[in-house]
Amino acid sequence: MKQLHRIPAMISGLLLLSAGIAEAQSAPVTPSATSTAAWPSRLGVSVRGGEFRLAGNSEAFRLFDQALTAGTAQLAPRVAGAEIQVRVWRSLSAVAGAETGNRTAASFSRVAPATSSTPVAQRTSFDLSSVQYAGVQWQAWQWQSSGRSVERLRVVLGGGLGQARYALRQWGNFVDVTRQVEFSDDLESNGRGTFRYLSAKVEVPVSRQIAMQGDVRHHAGRASMNGDFRTFDRLDLGGTRLGLGVVVTPFR
Repeated sequence: MKQLHRIPAMISGLLLLSAGIAEAQSAPVTPSATSTAAWPSRLGVSVRGGEFRLAGNSEAFRLFDQALTAGTAQLAPRVAGAEIQVRVWRSLSAVAGAETGNRTAASFSRVAPATSSTPVAQRTSFDLSSVQYAGVQWQAWQWQSSGRSVERLRVVLGGGLGQARYALRQWGNFVDVTRQVEFSDDLESNGRGTFRYLSAKVEVPVSRQIAMQGDVRHHAGRASMNGDFRTFDRLDLGGTRLGLGVVVTPFR
């Protein structure tokens, strides 16, 4: 697994903006210890890992599914990331995050060459080397213990925009279907694209500051292809991201 990339400057700007909004909503006009400490209590940080299951709705992915024994389903990157949340108004929060992940799958060509019955092997890797996003989330529902203000469960919905850098590589031996001839090659494409997303989270508090979190996030977006795949249509960056992690609100 690659190391997480540095969260971009847009996240720092979002935090400063959200902090300003939160501080402006503080009741006291005269500076005091209470007013200066108001916005840190709205800050939360989460870390989590999971898997990004590719939708595979593009020419390159369809070709892999048809020609190789390991197709798009085996290329789902295992991802890890972090997210910053700042509550800006009641149950509404601004969020920004970054994550990274990759997956490599071994496969065999479904068509054998005319001159040999030996399986033709190759490997395919799909790398989401840098994914950044920003958006909003809303705490839609919470369950509290009867008679006490102790949270047991929270449901959080959200949405936003992001960008992702990918790297696709395929190397080894292949079969020319027309001539049924085996050949060796090393094929690559990399680029960046934008996406939009919708998310849903379930949080189970284990203390006042810490909660366990499960989330699902649906992406929709595309990126251009280049290099050895330059004649293919745009690569589908859509899919479903499943994750588990922990969210901490240290100043709550």
